[in-house]
Amino acid sequence: MKPVRRLLLAAMLSIIPAVSMATEHDALWSKVTEQFNTSESYAAKDIRETIHFEMNEETRHTVIQLALGGWKNGQAYYQTISVEPASATNKKPFRLDEKSKPALRKFFASEQAPKRTDNVMLGEKNTILFEGSNTEGKDKFQFQIWVDPDTGSILQNKFYMTGPAKLVISALTSYAVGQQGVSLPSKRHIDLEFNEPFRVKGTVDEELLHWEVASDVTRTGKPASP
Repeated sequence: MKPVRRLLLAAMLSIIPAVSMATEHDALWSKVTEQFNTSESYAAKDIRETIHFEMNEETRHTVIQLALGGWKNGQAYYQTISVEPASATNKKPFRLDEKSKPALRKFFASEQAPKRTDNVMLGEKNTILFEGSNTEGKDKFQFQIWVDPDTGSILQNKFYMTGPAKLVISALTSYAVGQQGVSLPSKRHIDLEFNEPFRVKGTVDEELLHWEVASDVTRTGKPASP
């Protein structure tokens, strides 16, 4: 009987670390989700986009300055302040959030836990990497999120999307901790490619500055505070 008891005890002890890891996983992912949900109430007051496009053997370069105009239906909207050169053919900013935010919300709201990899170096910092995907609908998404293992703050986010017209978008976003301790995007590099009806390749570099939290009043649609 003693050997059997020892085997049972060993089996029970082997289960304990696995349960602890699961609990730790849930706790950390909850922190990450909380950070993301809190960031939804913030918006960058100023955005600078540097856009390069290659189309029909022609290269186009445009710099667009955007300013927060206010909130509508709980979403921040932006006004174009300047376009350089003024004669640029493509004066429309490239707003990745219109594509990525709905997919990210669905990703964070999912009951399925993302894949977790511990001890992933991001520069000189030891991080935890969470990965997931969303393959429903016409657009397919993949996500990689690097987080601080202690605070759950998002440090970096990689977003990859494929869609109709052989559209491919890859975006790498760096985060910084704001005044209220909320992890917010600071810089973003986007590579994109369309292959139908003609081929277009481009890059967009974004700087997102002067983040502010929206009050209940501004989120109803009135202009944000100056």
